[in-house]
Amino acid sequence: MEQLVENSFFNRDLSWLKFNERILMEAERSTVPLLERIKFLSIFSSNLDEFYRVRMPVLLALEKLSSKEDNDIRIDDNLLDTANQLISGQQNRYGKVLKSDLIPLLKENKINLIYGEPFPAEIEKSTTRYFLSQVMAFLQPVYLHADSDFFLPIMNCIF
Repeated sequence: MEQLVENSFFNRDLSWLKFNERILMEAERSTVPLLERIKFLSIFSSNLDEFYRVRMPVLLALEKLSSKEDNDIRIDDNLLDTANQLISGQQNRYGKVLKSDLIPLLKENKINLIYGEPFPAEIEKSTTRYFLSQVMAFLQPVYLHADSDFFLPIMNCIF
């Protein structure tokens, strides 16, 4: 006699996003020290980047394949929408905690994070000089334009 087993597993992609949400929640907690909160935002951002590099292409491919009738590949109809809604909400919360909470707290502690504004004139020249002499040497510009071949970045490299 065959028994049906209830599916008691969470979707791995939604589980990944929910885990990342818990990291974001730590950044939102006012009882966590300021620099730790910034680290949590960094971890959240890194995890989301990895999700887009690793899982999002799979979700898109599965959605495309599941729409074909000649195979047995199926995903939940709303999985991609659910993932996108979770990500959108998390990104909004990320922006809010950074702009409304952490940047003002940094300023209170005499740490000025220049975010979403031009460099102040008094430091622009020195930061440009520093960038050109110390940072640019380690960068390899990649020019993308409409007439070029498709560009696919190498995995696990920073561009």
